[in-house]
Amino acid sequence: MTARRRSAQFARRLARRARKYGAQRLHAGESASSILWVVGCQRSGTTMLLDVLDESPDSWVYHEHNRRAFRNWRLRPLPVRERLVRRARARWLVFKPLFDSQNVDQLFAEHPSSKTIWVLRRYRDVVESSVRKWGARLQLAIRRLATEEDCDHWMADRMSRSRRKLLKDLYHDEMSVHTAAALRWYLRNEIYFDLDLPNRRARALLVRYEDLVENPPRAFASVFAFLDLDFHESYVAGVAAPARRRQALAEIDPAVEELCEDLAARLVASAEPAS
Repeated sequence: MTARRRSAQFARRLARRARKYGAQRLHAGESASSILWVVGCQRSGTTMLLDVLDESPDSWVYHEHNRRAFRNWRLRPLPVRERLVRRARARWLVFKPLFDSQNVDQLFAEHPSSKTIWVLRRYRDVVESSVRKWGARLQLAIRRLATEEDCDHWMADRMSRSRRKLLKDLYHDEMSVHTAAALRWYLRNEIYFDLDLPNRRARALLVRYEDLVENPPRAFASVFAFLDLDFHESYVAGVAAPARRRQALAEIDPAVEELCEDLAARLVASAEPAS
């Protein structure tokens, strides 16, 4: 996308949000606002999901770069969030706290009416996308987590001793950037089970990125139903599956690949509707 096209798209989005804000002001106070936490591993399609949710007249979206709701990509403290809720004019405030995915249980306790959507994407695709975006920084993050006992990296937040030990056992100095990216996918998505979200289906919905882009009307209709919001197919007019890149699969350490394959199978099974 050219810079000119990005600029025009940004201007249209600002204009649309201004119109939506004005319309929401007319209905302020008609119903209480709730919070939706959109979480998961980076490069899984969470931004695309927020863009579609933003099409609804009953939502207001806070991306992780919005300073009113986030600081350094972490959620601001509870009093700040409560103030945003009090001032809200939308039925749903949508936050994307990817760095705080491990705290969804605490967020549920602090905001009793809140819900979460966990976005899952195939780990191979997340790995390739992550490597293109961050490169060697992925290796550095995994090395710190594996070798520094007092590591203050955001991924260390609430990480169990057993998982830190697993990471230490798997890490080696020759670890490739693709293996590091796969490990990060594993670490971030295993949290879904750590928090027992499969047993909290009234408040937690696991959605697959592949479903969202391969059949947008059907998949997003389920998302909007989870939030009890009206859905119109026009909301997903711009959603399309990304072009597949023809390239050889990068090698991932076998032990890490086995972890990812096992977790992917468990996540996909959890995403299936209960029989």
